[in-house]
Amino acid sequence: DLGYAIYHGDMKNGLPDGQGRLTFKRSHKIMQEKDYVAAKGDVVEGVFRNGKVMTATWKKAAGGSQTISK
Repeated sequence: DLGYAIYHGDMKNGLPDGQGRLTFKRSHKIMQEKDYVAAKGDVVEGVFRNGKVMTATWKKAAGGSQTISK
C-alpha cells in the first residue's frame, strides 16, 4: 500500500521496480514530468524503475486506456 495506490509486483528498496500494477485509491499524478493524473479506480500496469513509471498501460476506470512512457 503506497497510500495513493495499491501496488502488486516487483519491488526493490521498498519501491516499485520491475513489472507491476498500481490500482489507484485516490487521484494522483502518475509521472512528475508529464500531466498524467490517475483517478480513483484507474490501473497502471507496466515497467517501473526506482518507484517511477517507465512504460505502462493506463486503464481508466471511466473507460478506455492509454500507453504512457517516460
